[in-house]
Amino acid sequence: MSFLLVSILHFYHELEMEYSFQLFFHQMVHNDVESYVDTSSNENNNNNNNNNTINLEDLDCDFYFSNLHKWAMTPTSATFLYYANDMKNTNHAIISWPYGENLSAESRWPGTKDFSAYIAVPTALEYLQNWRSTDNRNAIDYNKEECWKQATMLTNAWETSIGVPEDMSSSMTMIKLPERLIVNDIPGMPTKGVRSTLRDEYNLEVAIGNFGPDIGNYIRLSHAIYNQEEEFERLRDAILELAGPKK
Repeated sequence: MSFLLVSILHFYHELEMEYSFQLFFHQMVHNDVESYVDTSSNENNNNNNNNNTINLEDLDCDFYFSNLHKWAMTPTSATFLYYANDMKNTNHAIISWPYGENLSAESRWPGTKDFSAYIAVPTALEYLQNWRSTDNRNAIDYNKEECWKQATMLTNAWETSIGVPEDMSSSMTMIKLPERLIVNDIPGMPTKGVRSTLRDEYNLEVAIGNFGPDIGNYIRLSHAIYNQEEEFERLRDAILELAGPKK
């Protein structure tokens, strides 16, 4: 048995792309390969078919997991795991009271754990599902549209480009930074660099990475229902200030 880990920061639920993943995972099943889908920042983005869901059974992957605190506004450590088979021969890493019953039971009581994050999940999901903007957009549509709006504003100001077309953008998207800005930040690593400068001096938190000379430096822009337009304007001005004047 082989396995493949597929890490998808935000699983695009455009109809054609979901169908492509279905075919991909279906082929893996027939070749005796286990698939693990990590959608850590997923928000079931979809504007094409008015059905803001992903059918995990149809997707045909073996495992699918996501951190709810990143997109559903739950406390940290609230995570869900979907698995397609019965998992009879799999146990939780922490041995505790329901050991040997099944993975689902073992996951409910892993030692002396604080259950507050899990208890908050139903309320958080209900709030997110019922939330509406002042112009009556739901959270998924609102975040996707506002993210693209702010991304366009930033790239116009920085004279750069958005890394993906609009129909592949969601509540997160990649924006190229000005070439004159020196970026040594490692993608995915919140170490010292432009990211820490934005955090410490401008009170802004945003993921930044240097992807090498062939790709360039990018910022991963995110939009949540609590973000305000002035925050993106401060980000615009901060990058321009750090980049300095054109030569």
